[in-house]
Parts: sequence; structure tokens; C-alpha cells
Amino acid sequence: SSAVKVAAVTKISDEMLDDISFMSQAVSDELLSRVRLAVSGNIYTYITSGMTPGYTTVNSAFADYYPLATPAKIWDVLTAAKATIQAGNHEPNTVFVNHLTFANMWLTKTTGGEYTQPILVTPTEMMFNGIRIVATNAVAGDKYIMCDINKLNVYIYKDLEVEAGWENDDFTKNLRTFRGECRVHYFVKDNDKTAFLYGDLSTDADYMTAAS
Repeated sequence: SSAVKVAAVTKISDEMLDDISFMSQAVSDELLSRVRLAVSGNIYTYITSGMTPGYTTVNSAFADYYPLATPAKIWDVLTAAKATIQAGNHEPNTVFVNHLTFANMWLTKTTGGEYTQPILVTPTEMMFNGIRIVATNAVAGDKYIMCDINKLNVYIYKDLEVEAGWENDDFTKNLRTFRGECRVHYFVKDNDKTAFLYGDLSTDADYMTAAS
């Protein structure tokens, strides 16, 4: 399990707070937004670093189960990752990728210039083979996380709140410090660790291609 305190801080002058009626609310909204973004980033950190024993990873054995006749693509890796999680008696429903990887998914074409992405687009989300695709900057470069996100437990045991005060010589400088903060506890049951697979798209594609 992992318990973290997430906070965002900014300074605003008393004059700005007095002169602009909505400034206090705007600052509060911005801090809350930053804290929520940080909580999302911490989920990624917890999955990749905080789970001990950890998530499922892909290695050379990955290729033995999913040999291909042609070089592997992103879609092949994700399909194999889904099967790997299912082999552990879990049903993945979400895959997290970097925004650049997400764009690459859309830009992948055949030699004839036709788009090849097998994506189902709905008004609220994008799906691949029954799995929701989530683009986020929290995921580094070529990495990806596929999982049954329902197996990740996130408890907020100190609610998100914003407080204002002074520090150091803020009072004499007419500055007010605003702090948005919450405390969050993440955990995954031991039996559910195999519902999370963390890998590198290029490396995993090379494993699969090498077996062809």
C-alpha cells in the first residue's frame, strides 16, 4: 500500500484578492485541478514503483505465446498483453499510454496509406478490443499500463481542501499563500497484482517479432 499527501501552492497579493472579486475562487479552482492531476500521476507511480511484489511484466517468454509472421505493431502488443492478463484470471478494461503513443496509434497506416487502427470511437471514449484507451502525460514515452482499473483501490482519507495563510515575511509584503491539499491511500490486493501489466511497447514488439 502507499499513502501520499498531495499539495499545490501559489502566492497571491492582497491587492489582487481585493480588486478582483472572483480571484479567490479562481485560485482555489486552479489548485484543486493541480491536486487532482497530481493524484492521477501518483496512481501511475504507485503501479510502476509501489506494488511489491509487483505488476506483471513482459519478457522474452511473451514471444513464445504470441509468435507473428510479420513485425509486431502496437495493436499486436496490446492484444498479447490482454491475453496475458486474462491468463491470470482477470479481465483488463483500461490501457494507459503517453499522448505521443496515442497519436502514433492514429497515424499508423498500411503501405497503401490506409489507417489500420482497430478503434471503436464513442461520444465519451475510445476503445480497443474492449479496452478503454487513456492518454496521459503521467505515462512515460514508450511505456504502457494495461489493467483492470477496478482492482486499484484509491481512498481519500483527507478530503481535498484549500487553505490560505502567511509564511515568512508574507504579511509585510501583502502576500497570501494558498495551499490545496489532500491525502490519498492506494492499494491493490495481493491476489489482484496480476491484473496490472506494465511494459515498453517497442521492447515488447521486438520480443514478438523475434519469434516470427
